[in-house]
Amino acid sequence: MKLLILILVVIINCVVAQEFGFANVWVTTVDGTVLFEEQEPAMFKWLDSSSQEDNPSDIDVVISVNNDTAYQRVYGYGGALTQSSAYLFTQLLEQNKEYGTEILNKLFSQDQGIGITMIRVPASACDFSLSNYTYDDIPNDTALTNLSIAIDQQYTIPILNLILEINPAIKLIYSPWSAPSWMKSSDSLDYGELLPSMYDVYTDFFVKFLELYYYHENIEIYAITLQNEPLFQPMTYPGMYVNSSVESQLVKLLGPKLEKSGLNTQIFIYDHNWNAPEYPMDILQDPDAYEYVGASAFHCYAGDVTNQSLVHDQFPDKEIHMTECSSGAWSPEFGENLIWQSQNLYIGSIENWSSSVLLWNFALDLEDGPTNHGCLDCRGFITVNNTNYQSVQFNVEYYGTAHYSKFLSDPSYRVQSTQYFPNPNAEYLQTCISSIAFQNQGDNTNHLVVLNACNTTVSLQMNVGLQNKYLNYNLPMGLTTFYWAI
Repeated sequence: MKLLILILVVIINCVVAQEFGFANVWVTTVDGTVLFEEQEPAMFKWLDSSSQEDNPSDIDVVISVNNDTAYQRVYGYGGALTQSSAYLFTQLLEQNKEYGTEILNKLFSQDQGIGITMIRVPASACDFSLSNYTYDDIPNDTALTNLSIAIDQQYTIPILNLILEINPAIKLIYSPWSAPSWMKSSDSLDYGELLPSMYDVYTDFFVKFLELYYYHENIEIYAITLQNEPLFQPMTYPGMYVNSSVESQLVKLLGPKLEKSGLNTQIFIYDHNWNAPEYPMDILQDPDAYEYVGASAFHCYAGDVTNQSLVHDQFPDKEIHMTECSSGAWSPEFGENLIWQSQNLYIGSIENWSSSVLLWNFALDLEDGPTNHGCLDCRGFITVNNTNYQSVQFNVEYYGTAHYSKFLSDPSYRVQSTQYFPNPNAEYLQTCISSIAFQNQGDNTNHLVVLNACNTTVSLQMNVGLQNKYLNYNLPMGLTTFYWAI
């Protein structure tokens, strides 16, 4: 009889384990000793007060994930394929094709890498280009007969084609840093404004280069912004001042032209810092511009991420995207970067309604370049050894992004995740624990990312909504990702 009971207990335990399953776990610690490494799976248990093994008083934080409350669609995480990054990828491939391909896979493959799904591409020279250029630098070519994307065919387009072979679902956002100098008040790429007489020509310029990409290169561009950082004139590298009134006029000219062309490219407005949410709101308040706007785009260099919500709350039908944020030598500490980027970008921007989060350069060299008289100490996802192009260093931007990007599959949505701190003696934990949860509706999977920025290991109980199951895990200082089937 005892043997029979033992057998039944084993069978019951096996059935319970199969029924409630497990979550796969990945960890990156703030000290950099563990870098996006898979851990032992965490087993789910039945959430029942009469049988639960763990006393809530022994738990520091309870996070409950609820798929029944879904928020915005999330397209993914990514960065920028500047001309400098494309050049460095090209050099890696030319020196060692197998190694260069491995690096691309580690960035853009969901199976072999971190599954980046969003790429921003400068549609002109920027501060990370090999020279200054636009797609038409022939003076007074108002018919745009000389408009050409040949400059992109040297490095950018070949690398894009390789990336799209790895992940055809990647979405591309193109952003110009300046109109051609002959269209501007300054006759310079580095500063000045777009001449009113060129508004119509410049919107034709957009349509024509988008058509060249689509019909000649078979590359569909998901969205364009009309101007990178329109309130900033760099003076040493390309830039152009565009106020919200002018950008609204450009939207109203370009929108109908895109519709007539049959292209599906969306228009994203603003593309600048958190500190001026009134800029996109000014444009969206114009009903003739509103219908052609797909989203408002933000950068991280000034202001507060919560300003994204100001725009969303007033215009909830329009998406928000986080399109640029760079770290560099001014923020050298791995752990500090991991925490700040998660609190403000990976988690913070998504909590404030962003549908994507993009950092800046994918690749820079040992001299933080090649630069074009702009940022001299920015940092990319990877640092390429440009003495021989035989090795790279993966930076905090790579490992941080990995926790969020690798486990998204379209269509993915942010879902509700609530935090509860049962220990009244540990209220301080409320300031150093952050989390974000996603549901992949296509394959019925979830993933939760938890940031532990506290100075101690934190005990977690994660509850899964109406499925009445939970798991326990001791969170190290850093990022922990849980990924499981629904």
